[in-house]
Amino acid sequence: MVVNFRTVSVAYDPEQRKKENERFRKESLLFDRIIMISEEGASQIGFDKSKLAVVSLGADIISSTHKDFEPLRLLYVGTLYNRDIIKTIDGFYKFLSQMAVENIHYDIVGDGEERELLKNRIEELNIQQYVTLHGKKPYDELKYYFDKCNIGVSFIPITDWYEYQPPTKTFEYCLSGLFCIATATAANSRVINETNGILIQDTSDAFADALTEIYKNHSHINSNQIRLSMMQYTWPMIVNDQLIPALQWKKS
Repeated sequence: MVVNFRTVSVAYDPEQRKKENERFRKESLLFDRIIMISEEGASQIGFDKSKLAVVSLGADIISSTHKDFEPLRLLYVGTLYNRDIIKTIDGFYKFLSQMAVENIHYDIVGDGEERELLKNRIEELNIQQYVTLHGKKPYDELKYYFDKCNIGVSFIPITDWYEYQPPTKTFEYCLSGLFCIATATAANSRVINETNGILIQDTSDAFADALTEIYKNHSHINSNQIRLSMMQYTWPMIVNDQLIPALQWKKS
């Protein structure tokens, strides 16, 4: 029998993380084959390496439109729980203040306990015309945002529990031709390069600096090249190249 784990515990409380990862490890003992998204994640949980097959995270191509990178249109899609997205708001404001850019917008799609905090900060900074909180949207409505935006925000805290957990949004942005601002976790660092994005620390200053660099060099960004850099992470490629071989494994 085969079991497929797609995450380590990302609970904020260390004791809860320890308990959840231990539960995953114990459950895995019942199976002959363990599929996991990374070797490092498997090590965090304590899986038996002799049973392990690594099958990467993948994503769908949500948008196929060609992207121009002037003006900048930022997009964050995901949870607003324990993600420190307020740092991107502060960084966005710093960029606006330093560069005096008028034609720019930041769409935030998602829900969670940070939403009210973000709303208040946007009002406090008086940047309602530049930043829109949309709340949670069903999957079939996301294409509109991926079509119109050109910069994807994959901002997660750089912590032990997020370090090897690939964010789905990183793959979704790049496969849709969006240039990705990604925090420099080990997982993001494996797939983000100068063609498809920029790696940053998890601070507002780093976010502002990334926007400045993109703004100054936007003419060198190509949405088709961004997509091509990540094509091995489309689901058909993941299934054919990784999942099928993992499932064809025979116990010795």
